[in-house]
Amino acid sequence: MYRYHDKPFVPAPQIFPLILLQFVTLSSVAGYQASATSSVYSATKFAVRAIMEGLHQEESPYSNIRATIVSPGLTHSELADHISSPAIKEATDKMYDCAISPISIARAIAFTIGEPADTSVNEIIVRPTAQLS
Repeated sequence: MYRYHDKPFVPAPQIFPLILLQFVTLSSVAGYQASATSSVYSATKFAVRAIMEGLHQEESPYSNIRATIVSPGLTHSELADHISSPAIKEATDKMYDCAISPISIARAIAFTIGEPADTSVNEIIVRPTAQLS
């Protein structure tokens, strides 16, 4: 009960329809394993997991909040287009031979959003079957 000018006010239980807030954050498999050459990048992805863990703790049947981390592995992107070193570009192009399509990541996101309100998908790792780690 709330008071407004000393008059009791009881809000109607369903003035507005229930809205489910779905937080979907893209992270990376680098958030699960650090390497010597990408420790700062991995640290940012570990931070994403920590922030999302805070949101997970807010989830309840009454909060209408769901939080999902989608962690892609090697995925085709424009990253290699911006590499100026020929040697690094060649190595990156070879690495991207086994990369998956961004459509795979979109399907994972659609899956989490499509689940009923009583189901929370906390984390999904999507990577090429050829990617070792």
